[in-house]
Amino acid sequence: MPKKILLVDDHPLMLDALRTVVSKIRPGAEIVEVYSIEEARKAIKRERDYDLVLLDLRLPDTQGVSGLLNLKVHFPQLRVLVVSAYAHEETIENCFLVGANGFLSKSLRMKDLEAAIDNVMAGKKVVPAGPLVTKDAIPPMGSFNPLKRLTFQQARVLHHVCRGLLNKQIAFELGVGETTVKAHMREIFRKLGVASRTQALVRIMRLEPGQQGADRAIEQAT
Repeated sequence: MPKKILLVDDHPLMLDALRTVVSKIRPGAEIVEVYSIEEARKAIKRERDYDLVLLDLRLPDTQGVSGLLNLKVHFPQLRVLVVSAYAHEETIENCFLVGANGFLSKSLRMKDLEAAIDNVMAGKKVVPAGPLVTKDAIPPMGSFNPLKRLTFQQARVLHHVCRGLLNKQIAFELGVGETTVKAHMREIFRKLGVASRTQALVRIMRLEPGQQGADRAIEQAT
């Protein structure tokens, strides 16, 4: 049973509701609340003993699955149960593609959350009804490493993508225009054989899990 649970949501009423429900179904568990991905990363880095994270997808510093991906890149073993009002099929597929352990709609009932927590902690995935992306959605790297095709600047851009930075932030870090970053991203997608930032990061994570593994893979390509 989870002893320490992190709630990540920027809506005070939703946090109160989640805390109330989790306290009832997991009495005695330590519950910590944060309002952004950055706060979540700091909390997990300070104390790596979180058993479970309940994560909203729309936060002040992230939209969609980028926040989930950010956590998974840095803490690949972390159990994350997404609890979101945006239960579109593509969103759900992308969540599982980047490593979510489960997905629940915010219209959930108490018994749904209790069952979801039980299943995630037992190593099972909480999958909504309907077709979902499988592990084969992105072809494996195989013996050929397409990162070798990246230029030095493209590898630098990809490094910052792995850190969870947005295009505007990458442009600032590299001292270039956002248009230049977007051009690099198009070439990165083409060379990796992917169609999105999410798919690019999934490919890198399959080389070696975690941020250090992604850094090594990119360094070897330069």
